[in-house]
Amino acid sequence: MKHGLEGLLKSYGVEVGDGLVLDAQCIMMTVGQQQASGQVVLHQVQYPLIPLVQGLDPKHPLTRGLEKVAFPYMSPVRLSLPDKTAVKGDVLVRSSQKSWVQKPPYNINPLQQWSVESLGEAAAQPLMVTLQGPLKSASAAVPDNLSAEPPEAQAAVSARVLVAGGASFVSDRYERLMGRSQQAFLLNLFDWLLLDDGLLAVRSRGLSAAPLDDISDGARQVIKYFNMAALPVGFAGLGLVRWRLRERRRNKVSL
Repeated sequence: MKHGLEGLLKSYGVEVGDGLVLDAQCIMMTVGQQQASGQVVLHQVQYPLIPLVQGLDPKHPLTRGLEKVAFPYMSPVRLSLPDKTAVKGDVLVRSSQKSWVQKPPYNINPLQQWSVESLGEAAAQPLMVTLQGPLKSASAAVPDNLSAEPPEAQAAVSARVLVAGGASFVSDRYERLMGRSQQAFLLNLFDWLLLDDGLLAVRSRGLSAAPLDDISDGARQVIKYFNMAALPVGFAGLGLVRWRLRERRRNKVSL
């Protein structure tokens, strides 16, 4: 999609690439599939087109105190600042090392069999970058011979710009899905752009999460079947103990 900002972003040293990022570290979602009989079967599947970014930068005011945020349908963002520039650029958000870039046309069906063999080697992909410093205004490139150059055409001494590879992460749908951490990140974006760093530290406090460590498919299956078997076996064991105690009391009474 052409947004008309390619030239301006390029002058800043930023380029939004083609394609969508697929990440093996992604959200789990429930999807309904209608059968021929009319019955709807629910499937819980991983959806690589919505990366779940964990381990966000604990030092950056935008992500301090946040552990995981979802970034749906994101394109890679390349940052290449010119030499000898006073502008500071940071990659704020990256996908995991198990990520690929899918070129169009896109298949966004969550129930598809995902294949990455044709997508090249896996690598972390930058999803969002920030720029701070004397950034040239877009209106500075437009000549105006009828009046003096307007103030907004000058380079701001302390401008802040955030460039993301997509905008779906601001949707209420994902805010409800991910909870307070997603909401805090979105509010942090606005406060950071408004230079309100003080409020950022207050909002992010106490939002740290404790995500589970990634485990292999084999270990996941063992845990799954253990949980399925443990409850009935436990009830059976409890019933056996109660039966033995009852038999013991009955034998004492008969004696």
